[in-house]
Parts: sequence; C-alpha cells; structure tokens
Amino acid sequence: MEIYLDLENTLLNAQTKMNKEGLSLLKELSSNHPITILTTSPLASIPKEVCFEPIRIVSTLENKMYQNGKEIYDSLKLRAVNKILKSSYLYTAYTIHQQTTYVIRYQERLKFFYPTSTIKSIPKLDFSISFIVLVVAVEGENMVLKTLKNCSLKVLAKDKNRVIFLVTSTPSTKEAWLKKLKKSPAIGIGDSLEDYEFIQHCEIQVAMQNGDQALLDLCPYHTAKSTDENGALQFIQEYLKLQQV
Repeated sequence: MEIYLDLENTLLNAQTKMNKEGLSLLKELSSNHPITILTTSPLASIPKEVCFEPIRIVSTLENKMYQNGKEIYDSLKLRAVNKILKSSYLYTAYTIHQQTTYVIRYQERLKFFYPTSTIKSIPKLDFSISFIVLVVAVEGENMVLKTLKNCSLKVLAKDKNRVIFLVTSTPSTKEAWLKKLKKSPAIGIGDSLEDYEFIQHCEIQVAMQNGDQALLDLCPYHTAKSTDENGALQFIQEYLKLQQV
C-alpha cells in the first residue's frame, strides 16, 4: 500500500523535529511500502534525517520531487519568464537551484522573503528552473497573465500594491502531485483542511489527532496520538498489521 504524508505538524512536530523512535519507524515502513512526503516548504529546509532512499519528498513550492539523491522536475520555459523579469512592473523574483536562492532585482528589505540562507543576485535566468516566484505591481498583473498564459500561475498573495505569483510548468499542489504519482491503494494523512485536497484521493483517509476540526470531521480515520507521539506512523503500522490478520 502507498503512503502519502503531510510534513509539518503531521510527520514533523512544531519544532520541525522527529524523535529517534519516529525515524526508526519511518525507515521500517519505507522498506516495505512506497512513502511520499508532501510539503509546501523548499527542499533545502527538509531535515536531512528524513531524506533517505527510497522515500520521495515533494515540494509544491518548487514543483519538484527529491528521490534517490536526485531532484526531478519539469523545466519552465525561460523565454517568457525572462520577458517578465525585464518589466518595469517587477519588484523582485526568486527561484531555488541547488539550495541557493537566486534573486532578480534583489531588495534588502525583502530579504526575509527568500527561502534559503544562501542568496545570490543575478540579472537574468540562464539555467533550468522548476519554478519562480514573481512579485509585481498590481498594474502588471494582466501583463503577467498574458505573457505566461502557457504556464501554471497561482496567486500566493495580493494587496492594493502588489501581487505575488507562483509560476510553474504544471499545477503544483499536493493534490496534483498525488494524482501524478499514485498507482495503487493508499493511506493519506494530514493535519490541516488544505490537506484534504490530496487525502480525499486516498482509500484510507486519516486526520491527525492534533489536526483542524474541519479535517477531523471529513476523515473517517483519526490517529490515536499527536504528532509529538509519532501518531501518523503509529497509525500506519497498526492499520497495516490489522490487514494481515
């Protein structure tokens, strides 16, 4: 059976940690079942202890999957993107490549906005990327939509001054990635209502004990323990044992 897990507050606790017992259980389960971890965080921020073969880790921010030491993704076409990067409407833009955040029109006051500690300012893109985040003036919103009409665009935030777009080659959500990867019956576990987008496509739908009440109401299964007590992994272990009886 396949296993799909949210990362934050499901597999990792609020301190983005996993104890030794949880790590041992994760390794044991991964030796017999395909496990995919789904996160909105960049791959560079994932604790190294959970990045082991054969586990797949998907970053919906980067529209990228890490598996067997390799990053797997569909490249964005740079011609249209570079056209946007020349626009006077652009405040800033960034992408991540090999754990470095590459920034166009770097702004020190927005440094907190960039996802990795290593930042490099560049004038344009001339290497393969899986995503780019664009911060543009509201007046440039239609220009972005028209120029990048063949890409997948998601508005991350918008106010009266600017719009923040996530640009990928194909839709990058937990639901989209699960649909692309899933080949057989699966267990899906998460903690937030947003996680139901992928959980609903799994045969065994599970909400964390510490999850949103709305998700608990939607899922027929709940973990007996919280994230701090390795609730997701213990549920999977116990469920699989019952299937063998």
